[in-house]
Amino acid sequence: PAEQRLFVSRLETAKKAERFFRKRGVTTDKAVIALLVNAWHECKWNPTLSSDHCIGFFQLKNNGGMGNGYSDAKLKNLYVNMSIMAASTSCKAWIVWTNKNPNVTAGEMSYRFAAKVERCAVRYRAPRRAPADRWFKALKSVA
Repeated sequence: PAEQRLFVSRLETAKKAERFFRKRGVTTDKAVIALLVNAWHECKWNPTLSSDHCIGFFQLKNNGGMGNGYSDAKLKNLYVNMSIMAASTSCKAWIVWTNKNPNVTAGEMSYRFAAKVERCAVRYRAPRRAPADRWFKALKSVA
């Protein structure tokens, strides 16, 4: 399918994100998957995507959200966008929570990231659970 080809074509971006967040304390595969599922849901790992006032890898809002005060060009930079996210108090707290709760499912970690860090509307949170759990199961089957 087309989405699978898109996924494969953007794996290098996902690998960059994994390395970036592991250096910032994300220690479990489940937590990495939770981050990547959320980014996939937001932009299909296209760090230059902009939609309304939401821009980049985590679709940060530049008009009152985490991306406030940053230019569109800055928010489209993968490392700037991830740095803003990683520096947020809510993301740091989520990382601590994932490390203290390693037995929580990848789906729950993904849901919590959407709720507590990205602060998505409720209807956008739940659809991230199933892919996170599927991705983690797939990872375990090849490991």
